[in-house]
Amino acid sequence: MPGDRLSAQENTTVEVRGTVVDHVTEEPLDGVALVVLDSYGQHLARRTTDENGEFTFTVKNRAGIQLRARRIGYREVTTPFLPFEGRDLFVVELHLDTEAVPLAPLTVTARSEAIRRPVLSHFDDRVEGGFGWYFTREDIEEIRPIMVSDLLGQVPGVRLESSGRGNYRRTVTMARSSVGPGGGPCPVQIFLDGRLMTRGNVMEVPVDDLVTPEVVEGIEVYRGLSSVPAEFLTPSSRCGVVAIWTRRGDR
Repeated sequence: MPGDRLSAQENTTVEVRGTVVDHVTEEPLDGVALVVLDSYGQHLARRTTDENGEFTFTVKNRAGIQLRARRIGYREVTTPFLPFEGRDLFVVELHLDTEAVPLAPLTVTARSEAIRRPVLSHFDDRVEGGFGWYFTREDIEEIRPIMVSDLLGQVPGVRLESSGRGNYRRTVTMARSSVGPGGGPCPVQIFLDGRLMTRGNVMEVPVDDLVTPEVVEGIEVYRGLSSVPAEFLTPSSRCGVVAIWTRRGDR
């Protein structure tokens, strides 16, 4: 019955566990004030990390959340929107620094994680014989971009669109596949160190919110489904794929 399905959905919960660490020392941080936000920026809950830097809470019937973390002596960080995608367990690690963190301030794992991270040697193999556009660390040092999106804008067929005030929150689309089924958006699938950061048409991630050029080891850009390697195939790969590898990701 429709009413039964609605009742079941309303009772669906997701357990969120997390740890907050110092970005430099990687030691856990206690006393970090956390605010849980929904996709509209509304406050859902507040938590404070314990002596082990850990926190936990349960979210009921939500597509996903954002987390805002604050501690005296550290820069405040807010994660991108984190979609639950049907998971019943979501694990997050946040990194705080006294300066701006030059890396995505989160590491997400979950019970249903499906895509395993290839090692950077696979990236080197694809640079030699792949069908995409590639930026190596040497290319990045030569170009010296201010933002990662500055690199992506050099690839033919890549479009950068502002998703906020000014030109500092850019989303990426492909000219050949910017329109999805039914005329809706067709957002590029973005991977960071092998983890999918976008989910179909649910979320468009401003790529510069994830990482800065200083810590990028390599970037792969695939403009259409026929060129996408098996490691990055998703139901929305036809929209194009951007895979970003950081130095941290090779550990």
